[in-house]
Amino acid sequence: MSNSIESVINEADLPMSMERSSRRFALGDLAFRWTALSFAFLVLLLLAGIIYMLVQGAMPAFQEFGLGFLTNETWDPVKEEYGAWAPIMGTVIAALIAMLIGLPLSFGIAIFITEMAPQWLKRPVGMAIELLA
Repeated sequence: MSNSIESVINEADLPMSMERSSRRFALGDLAFRWTALSFAFLVLLLLAGIIYMLVQGAMPAFQEFGLGFLTNETWDPVKEEYGAWAPIMGTVIAALIAMLIGLPLSFGIAIFITEMAPQWLKRPVGMAIELLA
């Protein structure tokens, strides 16, 4: 018998119960892999369906007003002239304002909790912040 650290285990050397167990795990791994791939494909299929429905719903606006609909600022129901630029920019500006307020505030709270808050205050404040998120 050698004192080698490495030992090669041959499948024929394994007891019958371990051999069946390893086959069962391999079968389980294969089943999990196919299940995960199937659900990943399903998610991609659902995403494609959502994109299709959005494009289909937007087609009447693009057929009526053209691609200029996205860059036109006017919104005049009397003349039936519509543009999406104002709502798009409103959304972008609102998101930027939210980030300008939220980012410094969140970094300040994180630094306060990790560096400055006393030990007895860290847990309750941290839990309250998690509830807000």
